[in-house]
Amino acid sequence: MYGYTERELKEVVSSALDTGKITPSDLATRMLTEAQEMVSCDAGDQDDMMYDVMLIEDVRQMLNRVKWLISSYPVVQ
Repeated sequence: MYGYTERELKEVVSSALDTGKITPSDLATRMLTEAQEMVSCDAGDQDDMMYDVMLIEDVRQMLNRVKWLISSYPVVQ
């Protein structure tokens, strides 16, 4: 679902947030930007169906990680 186990995802996110230099909102924004870049990059040979399937799966997993982050680390204002 995420491309990681939930435990691995927690470890990666906690590691990023423990620096104190990034907030959950910042991290979610960066992840969404990465997903956007994945979609907008030059795919090279547009006729390569396997590339398209892999790209779609990678983007889907990235979006699921962002949703998990948003639901697990509520934004505090």
